[in-house]
Amino acid sequence: MITKADEIRHPTEGNLPCAVLQYADDTLFVFRAETSAAIKLKEILDQFAAASGLHINFSKSTLVPIHADARLVQQCVQVLGCSEGSFPQQYLGLPLSANKLPVSTFNIYIHKTDKFLASWQADLLNPMGRLVLVNSVLDSILVYLMSSLQLPATAVHSMDKKRRAFLWSGDKAGIASPANCLVAWTSVCSPRECGGLGVRDSGVQNICLLLKLLHRLHCPQSSAWAEWVQRRASISTLTGELHGDHWQTLRSIIPLYQAITTVQVGDGKCTSFWYDVWNDSDEALADRFLALLSHCSSKHATLWEIKSSGLQSALVPRLSTAAEIERQLVLQVIEETGLSETHDKRISPFIRPDNSLDSGALYKMIKARGQGDSPRATFVWQNPAPPRVQLFLWLLTQRRIQCRSVLRKKGIVDSASCEVCSAADETPEHIIHGCALGRDVWASLNLQSIVSVDMGELHSFQGHPSNLISELPSFLALVCWNI
Repeated sequence: MITKADEIRHPTEGNLPCAVLQYADDTLFVFRAETSAAIKLKEILDQFAAASGLHINFSKSTLVPIHADARLVQQCVQVLGCSEGSFPQQYLGLPLSANKLPVSTFNIYIHKTDKFLASWQADLLNPMGRLVLVNSVLDSILVYLMSSLQLPATAVHSMDKKRRAFLWSGDKAGIASPANCLVAWTSVCSPRECGGLGVRDSGVQNICLLLKLLHRLHCPQSSAWAEWVQRRASISTLTGELHGDHWQTLRSIIPLYQAITTVQVGDGKCTSFWYDVWNDSDEALADRFLALLSHCSSKHATLWEIKSSGLQSALVPRLSTAAEIERQLVLQVIEETGLSETHDKRISPFIRPDNSLDSGALYKMIKARGQGDSPRATFVWQNPAPPRVQLFLWLLTQRRIQCRSVLRKKGIVDSASCEVCSAADETPEHIIHGCALGRDVWASLNLQSIVSVDMGELHSFQGHPSNLISELPSFLALVCWNI
């Protein structure tokens, strides 16, 4: 009834009905600010209540104006019997706004961690237990929000402070002493395979989740939102009738999406001629023909546009010798490429069989980029020692256990001398096998050769009895833990 009413129209498209978004018991009407529209809407809603018996509580409803005259807004509020609101507004757990969201908007989401932290007995948990809660609970609180919006750096930093403080000291207020933070947060957020602790990097995770939105735009058949965008903008560049900070964020990650996908050409309308990988080569034309690209006046043209209007229309009149040579090669590529009436299809190792983007696999790839597998990872995380011993072993191989040499660097103590023997500085090596107590333990186990081993190379230690070959990692971990 509402969409068929002539009085209630779309705010920008006069020939379209008003937009109605409905999920469960939440309903959002987007219509032109006119008194006649408000009267008709109130009439239809009252008729619905009378017919169904489901009465609408207008006192809990809100009218939020967008660039509307103040007197007209007041008239509509009186007609509907609701209150006037302002942006940002909450809808389905997300903040809606006609302008860029202020940083304070995200505080309510970050403070959600407080109700979890308040119920946890952090003082009774060892660091590994707190790590499990960080990975399973705190890391997932902002996932829904990050799937739709880019968090400002301030919000990411605030969330990291809470996670870091709880992990290292069990503090629930997000305040941790530098003495308690044993390892740099960047190392903590590295994958375990690369020598880190495996805590999620919120900034990278945010980008990976937003790439799923970008991928959905290239699969409009499965999304009404994607179909709406495709009718109003160029999918390859997101230029058109799309305004606001959110769209600017999506535009900024287009190069990353182009780097992880190739295109199976259909009609060419969603394929960037220069920056997408769409021919038999593993490189985009922009990487292969740099001289010709520098003479291009339409660098964001689609493949369909170049095929339709010709390559020359996208180039400046005069070309250098190198650019002319490359033009001939590009013309050959264009001639060998045929278009069809089907949609372009994105191909990537990160795309699942159901055509959705696997953000988890993409996250792992980005975090592991430029880093090889750490030889310590298997030694630390794949031995059968208890989890809290594994975490201790990770800190030990990082040389970041709470010893006096580390505390002295942080200004916590004045002297690094061992309090047991006073013979040397209390380093990780001194505690494990340098002090008399440690040496006696290893001598009794007939493993004196460990005395010369640096803790960073503990995984490479081979001086073990033959009957302990398979159990050596867990055996060393438990002995070090007890020392």
